[in-house]
Parts: sequence; C-alpha cells; structure tokens
Amino acid sequence: MISRQSIKLTLTLLLATAAGVSFMACGRSNGQPNSNAASASPASAIEVSTTAAISRQLPRFFEATGSLAADVQTDVQPQTAGKIVAVGVDMGSAVKKGQMLV
Repeated sequence: MISRQSIKLTLTLLLATAAGVSFMACGRSNGQPNSNAASASPASAIEVSTTAAISRQLPRFFEATGSLAADVQTDVQPQTAGKIVAVGVDMGSAVKKGQMLV
C-alpha cells in the first residue's frame, strides 16, 4: 500500500517539474527580445463607431416563426385489429386525457 508521505512527495515533484517546464517554455534565451516581434510592422488602427447606452423597458416576449417538438411522444396503437371509420381530432390539435382519438 502506498503511504500518504510518498503520495505527497510524488505530487510535490510533479508540481515542481511542471513549474520548471512552464518557466523554461515561457522564458527568452539570453534575455534578448524575440527578433520576430521586433521586425513585425505595427498593426494599423481600425476605426469603430460607438453609441450611448440607454435605459428602457424590454418586452417579456417576442414573436418568431419556427416549429416545436414535444419532449415526450407516444405511439397510438389499437388494442384489437380493426378498421378506422372516424377520427375524433384534427392533426396538431390539443387533446385531453381520456379523449376519444379514433
């Protein structure tokens, strides 16, 4: 079984190694600036327009066109075989529990 002290030592060594690798990856050689950064031309300024912020009431709803899908769907199947002679509701109509469909 691994002791708690060996786990702490392993984690400390891993953190020290990660910190050292990060320091070396981010450091610059000989303290000199990156030559590519010095030779690059400065970026040109981009003109932007601004607008003053205003406070106003926003509507609680909005109108949009789209389609809806139900969270839960079910298949309607007859308990016995037979022929459908009448449909009690139109496609897309709201129905209530126990309402005759066919």
